[in-house]
Amino acid sequence: MFTQKTIIFFILLPFVNPTLATGLDHQRFGDIYFGTELSSSQLTYKAISQKIEGCHYIVFDQYPTVSVMIIDDVIQRIETSDFGFINSNNPFYEVITNGKPFNKLNMDRQDIDIEEHEYESGFYFRWYNNAKTRAIIIDYVDGKVDIIKAGLLPAAMWIEGCA
Repeated sequence: MFTQKTIIFFILLPFVNPTLATGLDHQRFGDIYFGTELSSSQLTYKAISQKIEGCHYIVFDQYPTVSVMIIDDVIQRIETSDFGFINSNNPFYEVITNGKPFNKLNMDRQDIDIEEHEYESGFYFRWYNNAKTRAIIIDYVDGKVDIIKAGLLPAAMWIEGCA
């Protein structure tokens, strides 16, 4: 016998953001794993840019608000302005979800670098994995988070993408 809570759960299940359970970390975004070959992915996708020296962007059908950079068939990074997937264990959580001023971010963390934005009035916040081979980066522009990029270095840090 189904309870009222069970029925509500199944009614709302299709509306749950699929990345909330897995979120974003240095290894992956949902079912998108950095460093894996695109040809091995079970997810359906479409190309959204032309290849420039082996580099191009795609969008997976399961994650329509996320652009994925591919270089020579390897998933390098994601870019998104959809912040609904950020978990509370992410050091940027308070800045992204609650509009906490960036200067209140825990600045004594050794795994976060802050650098002035190259083109806009703002900053880059870079949270590295221990080996500094991967990063989660937020572009903080005009007092708010503009975009999140994450993936393998150096591609995750490229400001102009495949250009």
